[in-house]
Amino acid sequence: MEEARPAIAPGSGPAALPRAPLAAPRPALPARLQRGWQQALRGAGARGEVVRVGSVLWPCLQDTPPRRYDRIDPAGTQTYATTHRRMLARGVWLAPSYYEVAFVGTAHDEAAVDSAAAALAAALAGD
Repeated sequence: MEEARPAIAPGSGPAALPRAPLAAPRPALPARLQRGWQQALRGAGARGEVVRVGSVLWPCLQDTPPRRYDRIDPAGTQTYATTHRRMLARGVWLAPSYYEVAFVGTAHDEAAVDSAAAALAAALAGD
C-alpha cells in the first residue's frame, strides 16, 4: 500500500507565497462608516442605530440595541434581508444574516466607506 502524501508539499503552501504589504490602518474609517450609516437610517426614517466597537459595526434595526442575543427584535431580520439584497445590487457585500456584523479592514478606503454609506441610504429608500 502506498504511503499517503500531503496534497501540498511542505514549504510550498500559503506561508511560502510572497506577501503584499498591508495598507496602513485608517482608524477614522470605521467612525466615518458609522456616521454615514447612521445618517442613512435617519434620512430614511428607519428605526435603529449603528453600533460600533473598533472596526466592527452592526446596523441595529430596532429602537434600542440589545445586549443579549434573545433581545434582538425579529422584525429587524426582514428589514435587513430586504436591505441586504438591495446593497448587493449596489455592489456592497454585507454579512448575509442580521445576526452578524460588518467590519472595516485595511482594504477599505474613504471611497469604499462613502460608497457603502450611499448604498445604504439608497437601499433604505427603496431606490
